[in-house]
Parts: sequence; structure tokens; C-alpha cells
Amino acid sequence: MVQLTSVLLSGAALLPQAYAAKLLVSHFSGPLYTLDLTLSSATSGSLKISSTAGGCGNIPTWLTLDKLTNTVWCFDEDWNGSGVISQYTINDAGVLTLTGSGATPGNSVYGALYGGPDGKGFVATSE
Repeated sequence: MVQLTSVLLSGAALLPQAYAAKLLVSHFSGPLYTLDLTLSSATSGSLKISSTAGGCGNIPTWLTLDKLTNTVWCFDEDWNGSGVISQYTINDAGVLTLTGSGATPGNSVYGALYGGPDGKGFVATSE
């Protein structure tokens, strides 16, 4: 993510007007956030929380976005027993709606979808 931010900030200097982007982030305190980033130059701008969602366990660590289906998967790193994988829909405004969740073995610091006819039939986690 730092690489993307550096490129974004460097490129903003070339823009004559403000540049805006939506960011999707998780926090170790539990919630997921959609942030509105507005850059007025390469060195200044604003960051505002536009929406908050819960439901991804106690320590969400990894987010996977499927742009084609506007679906977000969240992997919970909770090391106190079982973790959680949660699925959300995300609308054009960046608002997340929880559509399902299930238990994982816990300590899932990374997750990916793979296999099946659509490439999303299975879930792999790294612990």
C-alpha cells in the first residue's frame, strides 16, 4: 500500500485540480473503513472517514476486493481461538454491507480466493 500511496502522491503534482480516491482499510480494533482521500497537491490534502462497517472479527488484517462483483472479503487474524472470514458488498459510494461470514482456524494474516469455475471456489489463508 505504501508503494501505491507514493505513486499517487507523486502523480498528484502533475494535476491542475484536486484528485480524489476512495480507500478501503481495516483496523486492528475491529472495524473496516471507507476513507475519502482528496489531494490538492503533492504535499497536502485531506482524509475523511465516509463509512464504517463491523463484522470481521476482532483483528481484521487482510482485505481482498473483487471489482467485477463489488465484493470484499475480510480475513480476521484473531489468535484467541477461531478467526473469521467475512464477505461484504460495496456500493459506488464505498458503503460496505455484510453479506456473510464463517469461522477460520485463527491467526489468518493473509487470505486469497482461488480455483473453481470463477477462480473463487476456495479460500487459502496464511497463518
